[in-house]
Amino acid sequence: MVKILIDTASDLPKEYREKHNIEWVHFPIAFDTETYLDQKDMSIAEFYNKIEETGIIPKTSQVTCEQFEPAIRKLLENEEDQVLVITLSSTLSGTYNEAVRAKENIDSDRVYVLDSNLATIMIGELAVLAAEMAEAGASLEEIVDKLEVEKYTREAIFVLDTLEFLRKGGRISFAQSVVGGLLNIKAILKYNKKGKIVPFDKAKGKKQALKIILEYIRNNRVEGHRLLLVHAINEEFVEEVKKAIESELGLKVDMIAEMGAVIGTHVGPGTIAISC
Repeated sequence: MVKILIDTASDLPKEYREKHNIEWVHFPIAFDTETYLDQKDMSIAEFYNKIEETGIIPKTSQVTCEQFEPAIRKLLENEEDQVLVITLSSTLSGTYNEAVRAKENIDSDRVYVLDSNLATIMIGELAVLAAEMAEAGASLEEIVDKLEVEKYTREAIFVLDTLEFLRKGGRISFAQSVVGGLLNIKAILKYNKKGKIVPFDKAKGKKQALKIILEYIRNNRVEGHRLLLVHAINEEFVEEVKKAIESELGLKVDMIAEMGAVIGTHVGPGTIAISC
């Protein structure tokens, strides 16, 4: 049986991890001198609450080889099992390289490390696809062959509720963030097939943002892909988006997830993302 190991950048909800026996390792999150493990020492809600209470924009560092190695070894305890490790895109983090180091230390041909080329729930969805194939009896080689193609077919757009995190991350100026905030401008970014985050559009208020989201889905829907929504503590807007997708496009939203610290640190609370 092929076992799946991911990291918390995947934002895969607990129900899916439990259903498919998917394990994960936790990204470190640093608030100045205090370091926590994402979704182990600190829940998603606690993460965003701490940002609000302290005003600190935390930093995340890569998952280490020392974290991956024991997790992989545990999944290899049954000699008939193999392990597929799926990491956050190497365009965003050094986590993939750390997982490769762990594989080299273990020195087993029963382990494969896949650079997802993806972020947030798109990684989680890829992991679910892998698990479903494994449950249907697919070999590690068959799963890897499938995922190495699939990972280049997914994109997403991110609708940011605030420009403050882009400013603090050095992506826009203070003046741009102030003007954008006064005008209620919502930046819309795209995570493209090359694993890059690029500007996509902008909207004045939620109503216009929703129109852009629906138009994006109309133009970019890929048959056979799950329709995914992920939000950084913005349940009200994500529910509004879900209802609009169902009523105006006649489509089913397959998965809704909460955006954790790894991506949330860079885009900020209130962000929602859509992959279709």
